[in-house]
Amino acid sequence: MKAKTGATPMFYSSWDFANTYGHGLARCPLWVAYYGRAKEGVTPPADWKTWTIHQYTDTPIDQNVSSLTSQQLRALGRH
Repeated sequence: MKAKTGATPMFYSSWDFANTYGHGLARCPLWVAYYGRAKEGVTPPADWKTWTIHQYTDTPIDQNVSSLTSQQLRALGRH
């Protein structure tokens, strides 16, 4: 995708799916959905050194936390 568009895709996945099937995708920033874990309380799944966004609940709405600063998030959205 990056070769065609210049943009690096973000990989959105549950932790279990990323850990089992996400091999080879660690070049993509990871938006991991892992409910029931404290904010920022998730270790990265196999192949990833870190996650970019952790979606920790969907009740009453999706709630997320990021390991990036607001400036880094903005820059990620521009690529």
